Amino acid sequence: MTRNPGAARASALLLRWLAWLLPTSRKDWAEAMINELEATNSRRAAFDWAIGCLFVALRERIHFEAGRSLMRRRVLQVAIGLAATLFLACAGIYATAKPYQRVRLQQRVANIFSPAQDK
Repeated sequence: MTRNPGAARASALLLRWLAWLLPTSRKDWAEAMINELEATNSRRAAFDWAIGCLFVALRERIHFEAGRSLMRRRVLQVAIGLAATLFLACAGIYATAKPYQRVRLQQRVANIFSPAQDK
């Protein structure tokens, strides 16, 4: 047990904040960190343990957020790829259409993108 209850409380508060900071998949780590803090023998050891846990928690949060942003980037790449495929399919349909069908397609596209006119 720590000899200074004030230092133990400050370290415990820091570790509780770190438990909040950690991703949900690492909540068992947070509980283990808090339990290990209770087993420290001195104020210095409690402080060192809390600082070490701070670095671990920050590292885990950074890896977690980086993984999430990488996933978002992948979703964006897929969406852009699908949009490009759709555009090329539409361009292919237009290019292979007969002349009278092209006029109808142009009129439909013009109606879609033109502002509504009040009568």
